[in-house]
Amino acid sequence: MVPISDFLLSRSYNSAPSTPKTTRITPLPSSILRVPMGELKNAYISDRTFFNSINKYVQGIMSGEHEIYAKDKKVQKHFNGFAENLGNSGTELTWDDWWTNLFVDAGVFGKSFTELIPNKRGNSIVDLDHVDAEYIDYAKDTNNNVSVDKYQKNIGYFQIIPYGYPITSSKDRNTLPPGIMPPTGGGSWTYIPRERLSQVKLYTIGDGFYPIGLIEPAYQCGVRKLNMENAMSNAFWRFGFPIMQAQMGDINHQPNPQQIKDMLDKMKDINSNRGISMPWYNKLSVIEPSNTLTNMQEPLIYFENQQITAAGIPKSFATSSPGDAESFASLEFKSYFFKLALMDMVNRVVSGVRQTVFRPICRLEGFKEVPTMKWNITSLDHLEKKAKRLAQYVRSGALTSDPALQENIKRSEGLLP
Repeated sequence: MVPISDFLLSRSYNSAPSTPKTTRITPLPSSILRVPMGELKNAYISDRTFFNSINKYVQGIMSGEHEIYAKDKKVQKHFNGFAENLGNSGTELTWDDWWTNLFVDAGVFGKSFTELIPNKRGNSIVDLDHVDAEYIDYAKDTNNNVSVDKYQKNIGYFQIIPYGYPITSSKDRNTLPPGIMPPTGGGSWTYIPRERLSQVKLYTIGDGFYPIGLIEPAYQCGVRKLNMENAMSNAFWRFGFPIMQAQMGDINHQPNPQQIKDMLDKMKDINSNRGISMPWYNKLSVIEPSNTLTNMQEPLIYFENQQITAAGIPKSFATSSPGDAESFASLEFKSYFFKLALMDMVNRVVSGVRQTVFRPICRLEGFKEVPTMKWNITSLDHLEKKAKRLAQYVRSGALTSDPALQENIKRSEGLLP
C-alpha cells in the first residue's frame, strides 16, 4: 500500500514554499498555565452555564441552512456523494453529526480532531471519524518541544490511550520518525502522521500550537461557582430551616439522660400534623434561619456572569431564563451580535475544514478546486421580518395568483425543498 502522505506530497497545487526564517515556539508548561483537556470536558458536562452556552452556539449554527459549494460540477458531485455516504464505509458518523462534533469540541477544547480514513490502496479518502481531543497531543522531541518539519509544521500526533482500552491493530503504530520520543506516563499510545489527522482550531495565541475554546477563559470562575454552590447548599441545609430547641426542667425538676433522649425523639417526629405534650416545666422554642444566607447568592450571580461574558452569549440564551427588563429591551441588539459570534465560529471551523479535510481529499482525487461551505445563520430579527413578508404575500394573494411569481417568492424566501 502506498502511504497516503506520498500521494499528498506528490499532488501539490503550488511549488514548495521557501523555508521560514522564524521558529515556532512551543509554550512550556512553566511559562503559561493551561487547563487540562479532561478538566475542560468535565466543566462542560457538570456546569450548566458552560453546557447551555456551548449548546446554544451549536444549535444556532446547525439550525442554519448549510451546503457544500463548488464551481466545478465534478467537485460538487464528489463531495455531495461523500457527505451522503459518510458513515457507510466504517464508522456510523453522519455528515451533520460530524459537524456537530466539530463545533462542540471547538467550544469546549478550542480544537477538534478528525481522522481521515483512506481506502485500502491509500489513494482516496473514503470516511471520516471524530477523535476525542482529550487524548491527542503533538509528537515531541527529547526536550518536550513539538516536533516540526522545515516548514515549521508539526510532524504528527500521539493518541494517548488509557489503561485497559484495546488498541486498533496497526503495523506502523509504534513506528516513529527520527527524533520523536514516545510519550511517557499513561497507558498505551498510537502515533498518527499529520496527514492522517485533521486538527481544526478555534482561537489561537502566540504560535498557535495550543488553541483556546470558550470554557478556558472562565474555567476558574466556574470552579469557584460550583464550590460556592456546594457550600451554599450545605449552609442552607444546616441553617436555612427553623431549628426546634427544648428547654427541660427547672430548679425543682432536673431531667435525667433518658428524659432528654425521649424529648429529642419526640421533637424529631413533630410535623405539621402532629403535636406533643410535656410537663409545664419543659419549654419548646424555634431558632429562626439567618437572613444572611440570601446574601450568598450574589457571588454566584457574579461568577455566572463571568462565564457568560467569556462565552459571548446573551444571558437569557445561556441561562434559558427571561432576565430583566433591560435584557428584553436590547434582545434584538444582543441577538445581532450573537449572530456575529456564530458566524465567526462557523468561518473559523469551515476554514480549518477546507485546509485539513477538503484540501487533502481534493489532492488525492486530482481536483484543482477546493470546495467551501455555504452557511446561513438565521437571527431573530430576520425570522420576524420574514414572517411579516410572508403574511403580506398571503394577504395580497401573491402566493396564489401568478405561478411564476409564486415560484420566485418561494425561491427567494427559501421555501422550496
